[in-house]
Amino acid sequence: MRNVVIFDEYRERDIKPAAALERYIELVGRDVKSMMAGTKLREVDCPGCQSADRTPAFFRFGCEYSECGGCGTLYVTLRPDDAALRAFYVDSPARRYWRNELAAPVSNVRTDKVLKPRSAWVTDSAAEYIEGPAHFVELRATDDTFVRALSATDGLASARVVEPWFGGTNGESERGKRGDPVNVVALFESIDRASDVDALVASAREMLAPGGICLLTSILASGFDVQVLWEKAANIFPPDRLNVLTVEGVRSLVSRHGFEITELSTPGVLDVDIVERVRTESPDAPIPRLVRYLFDRRGPELRGNLQEFLQANLLSSFGRVLMRRR
Repeated sequence: MRNVVIFDEYRERDIKPAAALERYIELVGRDVKSMMAGTKLREVDCPGCQSADRTPAFFRFGCEYSECGGCGTLYVTLRPDDAALRAFYVDSPARRYWRNELAAPVSNVRTDKVLKPRSAWVTDSAAEYIEGPAHFVELRATDDTFVRALSATDGLASARVVEPWFGGTNGESERGKRGDPVNVVALFESIDRASDVDALVASAREMLAPGGICLLTSILASGFDVQVLWEKAANIFPPDRLNVLTVEGVRSLVSRHGFEITELSTPGVLDVDIVERVRTESPDAPIPRLVRYLFDRRGPELRGNLQEFLQANLLSSFGRVLMRRR
């Protein structure tokens, strides 16, 4: 099984400006409280390994996160259904702010640092595993930015969004045809915000032709910054991170849906930057002594080496999985 390490450098604030991100989180808090009060909630077991064994972890926006006793996955126990979540992503004030005020100003940086490497991953994987034309579907995307970029990419016969979680266009590319057999499916952070994770992964498998591939990305609770910061991790909040699986949780999830993992990597580059920023901005934050020592007494070379170590040992909080339908 392949584990990819990526050598790149940028900071979280390069793709998520601090003031805009703080405002977005504030708006999400308001919208989530309204959504949770206005819809029927259901209780779930671990979306990773399905264990019912759990321990209360912390609250965000009035929602309780639990830690799974089986695989360590972090997840919101009581949650709305997927219809309510889609309505949030299509038309909530928070998501309108995300599109207009947070994402738009950094679109060029995001294209260079996120979308281009992701496009290369998709096209390279299709070239390696798919014989003949590659027909790509992104499932439950919150915008059509990636599919529009892919529509001009050599190596793919079609690219479209299915079950879009945004308004307006349905994400069809000019070359996309609904009748084409789908052999490449992407779940980019969509399991993070899904109410029914098993239904989502089952849907991805069902739409794939035999031998087709599924590419999944997710924020992981087993990652360094999440483990160090835990309830202080600013990027862990519902509904964007309704489910924060661990590496072990991801393995359990995809295996029970009949996928064979060919790559499992955590090529994140932001873990050390995120923890160091919290250490600098909040000196009293409950950060372990060893981590404080590394940041206070050692230089930037060690911090770079630490990030590479996290990637090589599946300990970054950004995970990606390439898997084939058996």
